[in-house]
Amino acid sequence: PEKVKYIATTGKTNMTISQKIKFILYKHNLIPLKNFENTIKEVYKYEIQRLYGKSKFNTVIQFSGYDYKKILLYSVFECNTAIYVHSDMEQEIKTRQIQHKKTLKYAYNNYDKVVVVNKDLKAVTAKISGREDNICVASNLINYREVIEKSNIQDVQFDEETESNKTIKELND
Repeated sequence: PEKVKYIATTGKTNMTISQKIKFILYKHNLIPLKNFENTIKEVYKYEIQRLYGKSKFNTVIQFSGYDYKKILLYSVFECNTAIYVHSDMEQEIKTRQIQHKKTLKYAYNNYDKVVVVNKDLKAVTAKISGREDNICVASNLINYREVIEKSNIQDVQFDEETESNKTIKELND
């Protein structure tokens, strides 16, 4: 929508050697979060200034819910903050090792809103954060149940432009 504005970001976060060491120790779970919170604020307040100058924001949304550095960055903005949760992050940690539990706990407790994409994710998200009062549901716009239902009664079809690494037969099977 025309009223929604966004700014792309680029570059690496600037840190002192001491801050970089703390980040490495934190990422590898070698220091507790409480010893790291001031570093988060120091580093990312400067990063916000580097990326956005003196711009003022009403709301920032960390939509992906991944990338622990971006999660931390958006957590320190001085405006309304929201972070999306698209899947069961406990499972993501167990099966894919692509999340950082301490960062999620920190984020889910520091963002104003934690937005889960379906009601089933509310309890598992609250389990990580230890609270429910800031968790809200914004259901996915894709009705995956309808997609599954249609897949049982309709064959997959490709448009002329469709490219796929699977054949139609493989997908229909």
